[in-house]
Amino acid sequence: MLGVNNYGNREIACTRDNKNDLSRTFWEIYITQAVLTLVLSVGYVIYVVGFVADNKVIYLIQALYGGQDGSSDHVGIVENGRVYTIEGNSGDSCRQNSYPIGYYEIYGYGTPAY
Repeated sequence: MLGVNNYGNREIACTRDNKNDLSRTFWEIYITQAVLTLVLSVGYVIYVVGFVADNKVIYLIQALYGGQDGSSDHVGIVENGRVYTIEGNSGDSCRQNSYPIGYYEIYGYGTPAY
């Protein structure tokens, strides 16, 4: 989140030889990330409740469910019994992928209100 992982990797590598500094650095980064997650999550809920007119439930469910890395990654279009997505993180390239309806990594389906 917000580059904390990259920063943490660099700082941990710099302090790996001193156990006390390593422990202190780890906990500082961990607590910072936990506080940021809490603050941003509360901000997101306030935004959804106060400013989103349609599909509030979908926005709130999206905040709870995540992919294998903790977040939902893609939105797709359903056509002819398949879900089509454009994924920028598909291997090392951007490409269209296709999944069968009911694929185990699909978390849900929605219909726009128009």
